[in-house]
Amino acid sequence: MAIPTYEALKGILKSIYWKPTITWIIDEVRVMNPFRMEASGKIIPKMKGNKNDMALYNYLRDCRYQVRAHFIFNKNHPECRPDWNEKKHLEISKRMIEKGGRQDIFLGTRECQGYVKPCKFGEGIGFFDNYGDIPFGLMYHGLTYPDEAYSKETQGCITMRMWCPVMHNGVIKFIKPEDCVMTKVICKMQPKTFEMPEEKKEKSRLEVLIYRTFLSTEIKTKCRDKKDYKRRNIVGLLQKLIKTYDVMADKYAGVYIDGMREPLAPVSHALQNAQIEITIDSNGCFIDAAAVPKKEKPNADTCITEICKPYQPCISASLCGTAGIFVWI
Repeated sequence: MAIPTYEALKGILKSIYWKPTITWIIDEVRVMNPFRMEASGKIIPKMKGNKNDMALYNYLRDCRYQVRAHFIFNKNHPECRPDWNEKKHLEISKRMIEKGGRQDIFLGTRECQGYVKPCKFGEGIGFFDNYGDIPFGLMYHGLTYPDEAYSKETQGCITMRMWCPVMHNGVIKFIKPEDCVMTKVICKMQPKTFEMPEEKKEKSRLEVLIYRTFLSTEIKTKCRDKKDYKRRNIVGLLQKLIKTYDVMADKYAGVYIDGMREPLAPVSHALQNAQIEITIDSNGCFIDAAAVPKKEKPNADTCITEICKPYQPCISASLCGTAGIFVWI
């Protein structure tokens, strides 16, 4: 085929960004370069025997297109209704186009690698800008899968669509799938259903943030490279820690919570096992000191809890400058 089909362009957009919540609609395509073909020989291995066959394939050469498309919410998946956020999917789509897509882009077959980048439709000079109308006869439009059904006839089956495109000055305007008159049922098929995650137990947002700071698996995100991962992980974690501690310090600092491995430590503090037990009065004056035997070492959680409650400068200074000291007041 000299021009890309509706289904081929839709597949490229799915490789750029897709979720079951949305359905891509191709509006029009602009052909920028002339139609040039080149032949390439391929060796096809036989399933039986030791000999191979030689085949000759024709490929489009140096093809370039501008595509205009939009997405709509897929009403065949009502379970995805909470994800019907137009601005969210639009911004993600723009970022994915700038990054070149989430998956590999290819035109027609896997060996024909393609690349995408943002552009302004109609910008630049195209080879067919002044060619007038060029009809292409009866052509394949695309397939309607059961999860994108638009009528009773297309439900529970795969339907093939045909149409007669006409290119006007290098631009082909696609008709919508429901406007295709020539259709044929290929086979029966049931749509796939997607289950939305169950609602979590009622927790305040701050409590959830506190819990996630101690689970590294909860804060890891899918990043494109190691530098991006480190940047997102460190910056995002520090922001959560600062915001969480400022709001919930009086409630959670030094308090052990079920499900956590260790309590929330004060800023610039660390939890350590006590090696020395020191007794001071409320004015910070030294009273007594003794080494703590291994079998009788106090719990680190208890140690940090007792220190955090008064928030006295002398105690904070002694803890920051000395490791492994258990202070009694």
